[in-house]
Amino acid sequence: MLTIEFIYNWNGKLYNNWFTTFRMLNPSKYKLGHTYLIVLKKGGVIVEKFEAILQDIYQCKLDSLPMILPELDAGYPRGPFKNLIETMYKNKPINIYEKDWAFYLFERVVKLKY
Repeated sequence: MLTIEFIYNWNGKLYNNWFTTFRMLNPSKYKLGHTYLIVLKKGGVIVEKFEAILQDIYQCKLDSLPMILPELDAGYPRGPFKNLIETMYKNKPINIYEKDWAFYLFERVVKLKY
């Protein structure tokens, strides 16, 4: 089972039964119907761990984000959300505006003890 790590629980989304994550499109990693181990770490320590099934994928470009998704995903309007992504990828050798991105919609399945 693949693991998806979070270091921040944007908008408190990981406490919900359904949540999104915005990441570069990666069809070899993210497959509809597959179960993933979701791990939230703070200071390198696991504070939340559960399984979730990928239920939907919404593909887009960073310049064409729908208004509602950044707000739901991270609690930021489009402009500040794009700025956040620019900051997160500023040291990567890629043009984030040329890449394909996706909002991945997950459904929580099982909370695990750790």
